[in-house]
Amino acid sequence: MRYAIVSDIHANLPAWSAVLDDIAREGVDGICCLGDIVGYGPRPRAVLASVRQHCENVVLGNHDAVVAGKLQPSEFNLAAREAIEWTRERLGEDGQAYFAGVPLTLRGDGILLTHGDAAQPAKFCYVTKPEQARASFKASKRDILFFGHTHQPGVMSCSGPRETINKLPPRDMILKPGTRYMINPGSVGDPRCSSDLRASYCLFDSKTLQLRFRRLEFDVDEYRRDFAASGLRHKPFFLRVLDAESVREGVVADHRQSVDAGIAEDRGARLRVGGAPVSANWNHSQTLAPAQVAKRCRRRSKIGLLFAAILLLAGAAVAALFWPTTGIPPLVERDAIPTQRGDTEPVRPSGARHVTPVSTEGAAQPGLDHELIMTDESWEDPNEGRN
Repeated sequence: MRYAIVSDIHANLPAWSAVLDDIAREGVDGICCLGDIVGYGPRPRAVLASVRQHCENVVLGNHDAVVAGKLQPSEFNLAAREAIEWTRERLGEDGQAYFAGVPLTLRGDGILLTHGDAAQPAKFCYVTKPEQARASFKASKRDILFFGHTHQPGVMSCSGPRETINKLPPRDMILKPGTRYMINPGSVGDPRCSSDLRASYCLFDSKTLQLRFRRLEFDVDEYRRDFAASGLRHKPFFLRVLDAESVREGVVADHRQSVDAGIAEDRGARLRVGGAPVSANWNHSQTLAPAQVAKRCRRRSKIGLLFAAILLLAGAAVAALFWPTTGIPPLVERDAIPTQRGDTEPVRPSGARHVTPVSTEGAAQPGLDHELIMTDESWEDPNEGRN
């Protein structure tokens, strides 16, 4: 079976639409969502409705869990907490009821799906290092585990008699029989890699063991409009990068390490496989890469600087027409200036005309200490030292 594996959509409708269009072109037997359908983003109702329509297999994310009342908002950082309260109001009881019935893990066709760590899925621990992946490998008998939560695509492989775990970059590959894998498809709606801000997901064929990572451009301008209309205060990572605001690279926790949803894992929850879930809709969205947006912003800045320079040069040229070439004249007191029409002594100007440069007040500038999207500076790595 061919699966599309998506994760961390975070209520980003333009990115999710772009990914759905790409999945339609690829043609798959089912879409698997690894959680965090909502949170941070401005279109939770539309995204949730679309996911419920197209995804036959969904596991619970930490943001989904708090909307369902399984986690307390107080355990989350400020940015996540404010978005959670805002999202809850817009989803209402129907959305909360849906998330309340979503399982923590799904198994079938030789794979396991979970949002974070597979050893204790109700705690939503981050897996960023090989030693952190070991507990998940020990907790599952399956050779292929898909997880999300970190927003960073990549692969952990476990092989050899010593069960050596290696961290691999996100690249297309054929998985080797006898080697175990933990695969993160990255984030659809909140990419957090400043070098590539496109939506990310992966395709997996359980028969041929072929794994392919996909990166998709999406309409950033549409997201900006949605975000501005929502009233949300905290921008997602990719938007802060495009606006040249300070960000912290790497994985930063949404919540405290001690968080626990208190949900008993249902090990009997199974994958469902149906027909192609998405019909192609090529004009659904006009995609615009974040890199293109950044390039366009840089071009506008250059044009603004060039315009200011032209104004300065023009002002200098006009001033030169009024000044004698011998230098700047001494100031002339008002009483000493002749006022009669028949005066032969010309009236000298009292100063040059000045051109005011274009103001840059309020523009976002790199290096300024803006508030981070993840505000608790003490949460460097929630799983540091965890085996």
